[in-house]
Amino acid sequence: MGVTITELARELNISHSTVSRVLNGRIKGRVHPEIANRIFALARERGYAPNPHARCLKTGRSGIIGLVVGEISERYSGCYAQALLNEAERYGLRLIISTTNYGRERERKCLEDLLHFHVDGVIYPLYFDPASPLYQKLKECRFPLLNFGNGDFSSVNYDYTAAFDAMFKEFRNRGHARVTLLTWPYDRQAALFQRRAEENGFEVDTMEFDSDNRHDGKAFEEVLRRGCNALYTNSYVELAGLLELYRRRGATAPDCACTYTLPFEYLSDPAVIGMIHAPLRERVENEIGLLRLLIEDSAREREVRLLPTCFLSRPELETLRSKQCQDIWYRNYC
Repeated sequence: MGVTITELARELNISHSTVSRVLNGRIKGRVHPEIANRIFALARERGYAPNPHARCLKTGRSGIIGLVVGEISERYSGCYAQALLNEAERYGLRLIISTTNYGRERERKCLEDLLHFHVDGVIYPLYFDPASPLYQKLKECRFPLLNFGNGDFSSVNYDYTAAFDAMFKEFRNRGHARVTLLTWPYDRQAALFQRRAEENGFEVDTMEFDSDNRHDGKAFEEVLRRGCNALYTNSYVELAGLLELYRRRGATAPDCACTYTLPFEYLSDPAVIGMIHAPLRERVENEIGLLRLLIEDSAREREVRLLPTCFLSRPELETLRSKQCQDIWYRNYC
């Protein structure tokens, strides 16, 4: 039988109510961080797990949240899901992960299945069609859902404005006035990229790859055929694939940039002039934190949190990567 809150409280010489408050995520402004960390540490060491039936009877909540992602075989998605799972566990929450393989019908089914399990809230970082009956149903009942494509639900996202401006400045310093955007349908940053490019006096050639088959190479072949001198894509996976094609063909690669979140995404190819750092830890902590607030208060107003990003040159990127690999939070993702 697993350890109980009473046993943890006795061993820590801390009141039962304080231990319960911490392990149920009700610590903001009530419990000193040092005490909370002691409780979390002992709970992990003793293998504490909340009793879902008791919690559900007491609070009317299941203590379960859901995550819908396109896939977890791609390394970033797997790390993102694992980071959310770890953060959820800090607050005694269980995370159910559902994958869609980026199919529209499958996305709807995954969300419906999670609701069938009576999850308290869902993180849904995919396009959600506002015209769908399910969208309207969740909107009307104020279901705790984080989504990034529309304004009817709360969200945590990155603000790329300053980072794009710095990137365009670097491209201009290298003599470029035209840039290729390698993107995909429903890319949330494409419109902002276009606006910042125009503001910085750049012309944009947009090239879309098939998000349902990201490795078919047709978009890469088209980029090579058209020719370009400067290129940006949000995904390091696509950029790595494109640069590999240039190497195989013996062609000179354009000056490139992409987004960077985790150490393994670092690209050593000299064609990469820099990368936009979008911090994953801050995103994960904000997503779990905001979802918990929405679950606790169904009348809470919609909230949009924008996390700052920055464009880093190659030396700055190498310094950041080195620091991340020494950071215990990021160490598993090096």
